[in-house]
Amino acid sequence: SKAFKGSGLVDLVLPESLVGVYEEAFADCKQLESISIPSTFKLKYVDAVKGLENLKTISVDPNNTSLKSPKGSNIIMDNFGSLMIGAGLASIPQDVNTILQSAFEGNKQIKEIEIPETVNTISSSAFRNSSLKRIVIKAKIDKISESLFENCRDLEEVILPDGITEIATKAFAGCKKLKSIVLPKSVKVIGFDAFKNSGIEHIDLPESLEVIGDGAFKGCVNLKAIDLTKIQLTRIGGRLFANTSLEKVEIPSCFTSIPDNCFTNCKDLTEVDIDRELQEICSSAFEGCSNLKTIKLPNCVKTIEARAFLGCLSLGKFDLPSSLEMVGRDAFRGCS
Repeated sequence: SKAFKGSGLVDLVLPESLVGVYEEAFADCKQLESISIPSTFKLKYVDAVKGLENLKTISVDPNNTSLKSPKGSNIIMDNFGSLMIGAGLASIPQDVNTILQSAFEGNKQIKEIEIPETVNTISSSAFRNSSLKRIVIKAKIDKISESLFENCRDLEEVILPDGITEIATKAFAGCKKLKSIVLPKSVKVIGFDAFKNSGIEHIDLPESLEVIGDGAFKGCVNLKAIDLTKIQLTRIGGRLFANTSLEKVEIPSCFTSIPDNCFTNCKDLTEVDIDRELQEICSSAFEGCSNLKTIKLPNCVKTIEARAFLGCLSLGKFDLPSSLEMVGRDAFRGCS
């Protein structure tokens, strides 16, 4: 194992006598551009060739009975239709049905790719940390998997298919150049940190949406507005819009509680309009919203937890509702 890990290999031609290699044998060979695989070789450990940032081309001897690389595809796949490793110049053939975990992870040569309808599974981290700029997904999948495009800092355009029901954990986290995305009308779940620290400026939340996880849009510093009024959420997570540039927020009736740190450090937030169903404002919900000037609390709010409005320097006089039963420590400390 790790026999050539991190070496300066540029072109790798495996000998005909070789039947396999152990874990991480050629991992992190960042200068490696091409791999040629003989007829005798079996790729038992996929991580043997992980972290190949500059891998451009792959070829497999056509007489290999366990692996294949269709002409011009620059991929390694098995006989069951699973794409195991992809190079920067890859194209995905119609006989692929599964893209395995980390198949393109870290590749700095891949720029654009289309995933055909024959694919029914795209595993987690498949394109994580790659230099992908554009992707068209025609695959018949119902989920954008965990960390699928995490830290794809050059990603600008993603076209998703109908039928997607879940955007999973960290799916687009750290995609700094991704300014907008059209979510299919079928999406029900946006997982925690799904778009965290991305470049999202605009996103329409579909009416089908039921759950938004913790920190889903945290750190989206270009996000200035979002419409929450058309959705009927059953659960929302904490830190949801923390450290964003939201300027005005309308809290809909489906929010009976504003979670912990939901709008923490939204320094451009000036106005919050709350529907009459709200009962609870949780810890640090608006902490650090230094330009918040206007908030109207409906006469159904029972609890304002600790630090809820701490450091809201511009928040002046407003009426506390008669329904209020508990105000936590430092809830309004620092308000003008």
